[in-house]
Amino acid sequence: MVHDAICVLLVLQAMTISSSLEPCNDVNTAVCHMMATKDSSLCSNSCLRSLCKRFCGTCPPQIECFQCSQVRNPNTCNTTVTCAKLNETCFVSEYTDVYSNTLYQLGCAPKQVCVDHFNYNETLGMTIIHGSDDQGSGACCGSNLCNNQTHRDLINIAVSAITMTTTAPLGMRRSLYVRSESECADMGTDICTLLSHTVPDMCENPCILAVVCPRTCQRCLSCHTCEHANQPSGCNQTRICEEGQLCYSLKTISLMLEHGYRLGCMDKYICDRFHKEAPIAFGRRGRQSLELSLNGGCCSTDLCNNRELHGDVTSLPVSLPLITSTMTPPVDLGTSTTARLCPASHTNCSDDFMRHGTDCYHTSRQTMDWDMAKGYCHEKCAELVKFSSADFALQVLQQLYFSGGLEEMYFTDAQYNVNSDGWEWSSTGEAIPSSLLPRPVNITNDICGAVGIRRYYHGLTINFPPTDCLLKLPSICQISLL
Repeated sequence: MVHDAICVLLVLQAMTISSSLEPCNDVNTAVCHMMATKDSSLCSNSCLRSLCKRFCGTCPPQIECFQCSQVRNPNTCNTTVTCAKLNETCFVSEYTDVYSNTLYQLGCAPKQVCVDHFNYNETLGMTIIHGSDDQGSGACCGSNLCNNQTHRDLINIAVSAITMTTTAPLGMRRSLYVRSESECADMGTDICTLLSHTVPDMCENPCILAVVCPRTCQRCLSCHTCEHANQPSGCNQTRICEEGQLCYSLKTISLMLEHGYRLGCMDKYICDRFHKEAPIAFGRRGRQSLELSLNGGCCSTDLCNNRELHGDVTSLPVSLPLITSTMTPPVDLGTSTTARLCPASHTNCSDDFMRHGTDCYHTSRQTMDWDMAKGYCHEKCAELVKFSSADFALQVLQQLYFSGGLEEMYFTDAQYNVNSDGWEWSSTGEAIPSSLLPRPVNITNDICGAVGIRRYYHGLTINFPPTDCLLKLPSICQISLL
């Protein structure tokens, strides 16, 4: 332990001497001026202000700390020092000398040393838990003259402060990743172009990604969207895709042998299966407007699907393309994919599934039609959920509700069989009791089963409404354990 403490003290001394001044500069002063002309409240916006610290005059002051070496009690230290660097904070460290005396060192230390050795939380500005056995006994704090006490006292103060802090309860989880056109617009093309030249990794900055240049950083993807078009180039409607989706163009033929195209946004996992399970992925189009899928593909750049696509694009770009004054048409690269191999049996639930009894359950964030929902669950080596009774369904849904929230309706594995005039589980062909799912009144399209949820102050109530298979809903996937 003596050796460990001495090592930590040496690290503190070496890094305090060699640490560089934390920059308090604008990401680009010219950009700050340009943004201020577009948004006069720039310096009142915490996000934008973080990019223009010097422009907004928010550079932090240097902190003042107690500084002593080899003292037996931190409270007896009366010497103070103003830390020379902006990236430093106060620390106190306990160690045992060769004579088994417990001594303390106080002073300024780089924040990174505090993070690495003293479990320093930069957001809270304090050490919140004790170090492990291989770490030094010490603590850091981020306010003036805060370190004239033992590390144990500092941590106890931090724990008390956290305990007394109240937080708002978690709200219901949103199932969609929807953005408006205004949220997707860059603050200015000139701003983003200038930033791209001066900040190569600008899209790694959350503020630039979300507020300043969301379009340039490809945070938002727009696609041409039409249910039917004679040619892809004739589709003039657009929409913003949800998270994890790409643009697609699909060639189709109707029962009247009319060729056409469907265009829009599609989950990436379905794009990955374009050439393996296209009929399953795209599903039925309804009895009155059946269309068969012939060929298609996906692409990953803005409005790239206004032409025929072949092959599937399996990944989004990982780096920002070079911004030039001349726009180059995107190139769609077809790549082959390998179908996911699922185990013959499951013994544990994966991380994104919740266990209830002998089964694992997962709720999708995306909405999709019933066929796509089946494909989504298959991709996770699962099936759409099957409930043995309404009471059991209520138990599962209550657990899902308290673990992260629920939407109002989800697809299940149930499907109405017109030939037998009854409900059945599509994955097994097993008949479903009429007490669980009522017979549909009007059968104009394919009918699938869903579970409907209503929230009340005392809990949940559920029902099982017959639903058009082409309706867009989230889904519940189920895996049975051994």
